[in-house]
Amino acid sequence: MEFVAELSLFLAKALIIVIAIAVVIGVIIKGITKGRRTRPGKDGWIEVLKVGDIHDSYRDVFRHAQMGDHAYTKAKNVEEKAKRKQAKHETKDKKKAEKKSPTAEAEVEGQEEKSKLYVIEFEGDVQATQVSALRNEITAALLDAGEQDEVLVCVQSPGGLIH
Repeated sequence: MEFVAELSLFLAKALIIVIAIAVVIGVIIKGITKGRRTRPGKDGWIEVLKVGDIHDSYRDVFRHAQMGDHAYTKAKNVEEKAKRKQAKHETKDKKKAEKKSPTAEAEVEGQEEKSKLYVIEFEGDVQATQVSALRNEITAALLDAGEQDEVLVCVQSPGGLIH
């Protein structure tokens, strides 16, 4: 009987040690992976957001609150149907333009292009360590930008060195 009690006590201690080691390893792995996900590389990162989609979702929230569930759903379905119909007509028009002449296609594409606004948010520090990342972000935006596009740089800096 003593042997069973000692054996169960030993197994309980061993189990506690194994669980403690597993928790420590888990915390270390979580810390390593979390650090990789939240910190950008030394050259920064580029994030592309469709601002039009965000604005559409804001509009949808307000319309839903004002109209109610049933009326909003009905209006949304009618709106989607109209968009599909318009897209269908546009594809037909493009096909007709392609058949007429290749120069007409270039004219249609030139008319459809909208101007873009590139927003670059820069949070500087006193030592100006992120300037190379800002340079790379501006370069990336300028490489993609056309003549009608704009680049807006929002600089937030606590002051410090000026070069």
